[in-house]
Amino acid sequence: MTKETLILSIKNLSPLFIARIVALFIFILIIFFLKGQITDLTKKTTLTLTNISTQTSLINQAAQLKQQYNDYYPLLSKIHALLPGQDNLPNFVSAVEAAGRRAGMDFTTIKFAGEPIQSSTVTTAKEIAIVLNSGGTAIEFEALFKELASIPYFMNLTAINIDSQGGLEGTALLQANGTLFLK
Repeated sequence: MTKETLILSIKNLSPLFIARIVALFIFILIIFFLKGQITDLTKKTTLTLTNISTQTSLINQAAQLKQQYNDYYPLLSKIHALLPGQDNLPNFVSAVEAAGRRAGMDFTTIKFAGEPIQSSTVTTAKEIAIVLNSGGTAIEFEALFKELASIPYFMNLTAINIDSQGGLEGTALLQANGTLFLK
């Protein structure tokens, strides 16, 4: 087909056919435009639904925390009554040393690191840092921890270091940092 026959063929097309082709072209352009708009709206909707899901999860967690608080709040006064006062610290030291003797330790000492500080804003309880030092075998350390669990004090031992030169049967040194909770 030559250029002249192509031009002649286009001139012979009916106006209705040309209008249909133009309408089809415009329709295709509108579809591409709407596709971009739909994609953007889909992304925004997905983001909004994700945010709603996150907020709902946070609300559910807050409701669970509130329920736990309501369940445990009445127990705070009972726990506080069980906490030793600062004037009872010598008895705590004696109880720890006695636990060490019952476990068969070579020695057990407890020292306080600093002054008591407020434990939380919810209770009037205080806490004081403690350092536990003890010497014995690994088997005696297990017995010591069981004995410490049985004494009537609330303490949390962390950063437990055991320096053992002779394996499980040999003598080792234990140092544990922790917290004692007080009235």
